[in-house]
Parts: sequence; C-alpha cells; structure tokens
Amino acid sequence: MKVVTNSDENELLRRISRGDQPAFSALFTSYHPFVYAFSRRITRSEELAEEVVQDIFLKIWVDRESLERIDDFGAYLNRVVRNHCYNVLRKLAMESRHASLLSTDFNDTDDSTMQQLDYNDVNEVLEGAIQTLSTQQKNVYQLCHQRGLTYSEASAELGISTQTVHAYMKDALRKIRIHFKKHGISYSVFFAVLMK
Repeated sequence: MKVVTNSDENELLRRISRGDQPAFSALFTSYHPFVYAFSRRITRSEELAEEVVQDIFLKIWVDRESLERIDDFGAYLNRVVRNHCYNVLRKLAMESRHASLLSTDFNDTDDSTMQQLDYNDVNEVLEGAIQTLSTQQKNVYQLCHQRGLTYSEASAELGISTQTVHAYMKDALRKIRIHFKKHGISYSVFFAVLMK
C-alpha cells in the first residue's frame, strides 16, 4: 500500500523524525483514511477504528526518531495497524469475560455535547491535561512539543537520558489523550490541538 511516492514519503519521515509537525500532519492526512478503513475492517467498529487511528499516530509521533530507519513505511504501517487491532480485540474479549463474571454493568456516557466544544474550550481541556502531568513530564512536553526540541536536545537541557525523555513524553501524551477522551473529545480534534 502506497499513499505517497517513495521520495515524498522518505522526506516526510526524515522531517518528522526531527520533530516537524507540519510534516506529521501531512503524513496523518495521507494515511489516516487507510488506517481507519483497515482497522474498521478488522474491528468491525467505527468507534474502535477511531481509537486505533489515534493510538497508531500517537505511537508514530512518540517514536518519530526511529522513522528514518523504516525502509517501507506502508508495510510497517500495515503490520502495526493489524497487530494493534488484534491487541484491542483481545483486550475487549478479556474485559467482556471479566465483566460477565463480575456481573458489572457499564453505562456509556453521552458525550455528544462535548463533541461540540469550540477551539478555545479544547485548549482549556489541553491546559487542564497538562496540569495533571508530573513536573518532569510537563518539562519534557514543553521542551519537545511546545518548543520543538528533539529528544536528544531535551535530554541535554534536562540532564537526563534520551530514553528517559522518550518515556516521559510517551507517558505525557498517553495522559493527555486519556484526559481528552474523558471529556468526549474525538481523535481528530485531539490531533488538531496536539499539532497546533
């Protein structure tokens, strides 16, 4: 599966690996339809497919420094989406079994009104999410996301290893994503704010 030409794709991956957010947005725009359609075919659920899209592109952004080592991004993406979908389905099957054993009822909250949040409201939710981060997670998020530093540059500034920066950033984005989900904000709005 190829959405963009090899040269364009390689250039996008090179730019993304250096923290270029517009390049990431271009990659997201190009590959989002494939990831959504493929995951929907496997999960047979629009809601799960949307979650898979969010998880996959977060993974790509968090692990962006490794993108230049990928020879065939389409094949890589195909494998990652398939594996993630199967993991999601396995987790749901386990949760369903546990719920059945415990006779627990789960009620879905109606988040339709939250989907109508305007951009300022979403930014407020983002600021609230950032406030839930630990001091180190917040520092790493501000350096890498808001100031655009690479993990190596952030590690030098903070005096910690690149691996530690990566771990803090990954956990920070996971917490922000969960915070957004609790407020009923869709993955597309989440990415719009994340990539602003």
